Amino acid sequence: NKNVYRDNNKKNSNPNYFHYSFPPPSPKRKRYPVSLDDYNKLLNHINNSDIEPLRHRNLCLLQALENTGGRRSEVCSISMNSLRSALKTDSISPLLEIINLKNNRLTKTREIPVSRTFLLNLRFYVQYYRNPILQKKGINHDYIFISHTTGHPLQPDTLTTYMNNWSKDANLSSKVCAHMFRHRFITEKFKSLILEHELSNSDEFRKLLLNTYRLKQIMLEWTGHRSITSLDTYINLAFDELSEIDELKERILATPSNHVINTHINFLENSLNNNLPIDPIILRELIDQLKK
Repeated sequence: NKNVYRDNNKKNSNPNYFHYSFPPPSPKRKRYPVSLDDYNKLLNHINNSDIEPLRHRNLCLLQALENTGGRRSEVCSISMNSLRSALKTDSISPLLEIINLKNNRLTKTREIPVSRTFLLNLRFYVQYYRNPILQKKGINHDYIFISHTTGHPLQPDTLTTYMNNWSKDANLSSKVCAHMFRHRFITEKFKSLILEHELSNSDEFRKLLLNTYRLKQIMLEWTGHRSITSLDTYINLAFDELSEIDELKERILATPSNHVINTHINFLENSLNNNLPIDPIILRELIDQLKK
């Protein structure tokens, strides 16, 4: 049909076709981050697990989603080598390298500042649960998160199944998916930048990102996006959330939020209550963070 046109202005593998007789496209779904209430319910549900190895792995999965803002495939691909490299530094917020799995990016990996306590929890899981399972199965690979049944790397679809089951078992009002943690991660980063630079509206923020090359590159690196315009939704969410708070005194850029610290406290408390081994380094790092 000569009246059906193809949009060739954009370089992509899925060209757009349009015609006046076609129905209008569906409105873009708004992205909502996981709420603090739902996060705490998920956390409590996992903490109540009777199977200690799975409890610790699943807690680490939640922490990985929150600390990295990674897509589900990127989180499942976090490697032992990346963990070892991140733990070599003395920084409070070491850089953890994860792979890029979208948008045909020029770089195959990106580095994200994460909580050192999160890395120590990963190391604890690896030492006491992951490694013994792999040794028993006679399997050797570099992935941190594994199936405790087979020893093979945890698959993204399996993580999605876990999230669906946890949402149901924790009696959440709606299902929580792994990508909602990514939305929360990006929104929190933007809120921190807004506070850091004392910005009053979203237009000021966009101008700051576009005109400050280094800041722009940092945000694209942390989020794994290709353009600043793709982050507009998160900018609006950040201002919406900040407008609902009367007083905001904390100005953070790359440090764990309060509920991340609470996650670590809950983990240590549960370990003590169940007479489980505790890595003293984890305890020391948590104490140091609380003193700041």
